[in-house]
Amino acid sequence: MIHNKITGLLIISLFLFVLSGCRKDNVVEGPTIKQPVNIVLDTAYKVFKLADFETGVFPSTLTAGIETFGTYKILKDTTDQNINYYFSLVNSVNVTWDWYLGELRVDAVKFGNTDSIFHFKKLANMDSLNVSNTYLNFNLGGYSDITPNSSVLVQVITKNPSNAFTYSINLKWTGWKNISIPFDAFADATNATMSNIKNIKGIHFTFLFQKGKNTNKTPLSMLLDNIVVTQNKVYQFN
Repeated sequence: MIHNKITGLLIISLFLFVLSGCRKDNVVEGPTIKQPVNIVLDTAYKVFKLADFETGVFPSTLTAGIETFGTYKILKDTTDQNINYYFSLVNSVNVTWDWYLGELRVDAVKFGNTDSIFHFKKLANMDSLNVSNTYLNFNLGGYSDITPNSSVLVQVITKNPSNAFTYSINLKWTGWKNISIPFDAFADATNATMSNIKNIKGIHFTFLFQKGKNTNKTPLSMLLDNIVVTQNKVYQFN
């Protein structure tokens, strides 16, 4: 009799144990799926996009300066699928003064950096001292019949110490060109080059033109798109 009661209690205990293991919060959904171990990421390639114009609206992070009779617009290129919308600084009359026609400014303070410096280390994990393998990339439009004395002067403005490092680009070609400039190619007035990218407070694109060299031709424009800083590889525009 006692043996039968013990056997019954064991059966009831076993039933309750199995039942408790079937509660929803103890259900095992299935085996854990392991992540692939053969995927290799290009972690050395760093990218930070400063500007594009794909919304069709002038970005609030940029500033455009223009001369008399000049204007700027965001236009759409229907012939080059890699460009789409782009920035155009247009001078609507034949130029009667030397050099400065306007500029596009990309300044750190407009990106919310209150100390006015681009923190590329924090933004894109870039090595601040790797200037020879860090690039300023952008698309730039050219003209086949432009004078050799018309150009875009790219200026990298630094803070602490305050300085301007420049690189001049002659616009004498047809259509769009992909430009990638290593930061150690920029030089200041003493021909010294940059040693790091941690003090950059602005990157300015200045449109320059020699007086009287484009008489009776189509008014000139500075055409820009896809302004990107990369490290360890130039930017792939397409």
